Amino acid sequence: MTKKDMNEPLPDDSKMLVQLTVNELRAIIRAEIETSKKQDLPRLLYNSAEAAKILDVPVTWLAAQARAGKIPVIRLGHYVRFSLADLEAFAKRRDGVDTPMSCEYGPPTKEKEG
Repeated sequence: MTKKDMNEPLPDDSKMLVQLTVNELRAIIRAEIETSKKQDLPRLLYNSAEAAKILDVPVTWLAAQARAGKIPVIRLGHYVRFSLADLEAFAKRRDGVDTPMSCEYGPPTKEKEG
């Protein structure tokens, strides 16, 4: 095999005999595993903390809205999950649901004892 032949791409169906040490093989496999871990998989469901972060609301408020049936949830045993489509629809709909920021807050008042 000439140097020119070594630089040419191999056809997809070609086979090559390669000699590796066990440590070299392990390093290749580990690198492939790390590469696959870095690939972002599409998220189908979000837990309460993640969903609250997406909506920028407290987790307790989101849980109250879910218990009241104002935002759809998916139950997986005792786990509660939210789909991104439901979160987006809820954010667009906003049908009279009080968000934490729309509630009136003020300093606590002290009542005088009489």
